[in-house]
Amino acid sequence: MSQFITIDEAIKLLHISRPTISRRIKTGEIPATKIGTRVLIPSAFIQQLENKAMKPQIEAQ
Repeated sequence: MSQFITIDEAIKLLHISRPTISRRIKTGEIPATKIGTRVLIPSAFIQQLENKAMKPQIEAQ
């Protein structure tokens, strides 16, 4: 995974809508960086979310 992902990639990975991602970026819930006209989300943030989602499943085993 590269250092940043696009909004479209985040939509697919997080299974949430574009308005929800936009709202969460605006409130600071999802970190984002604007480079030129593109808004990019750090891939490390997505990995953290995935790790949090997997942690209860791992502990249950």
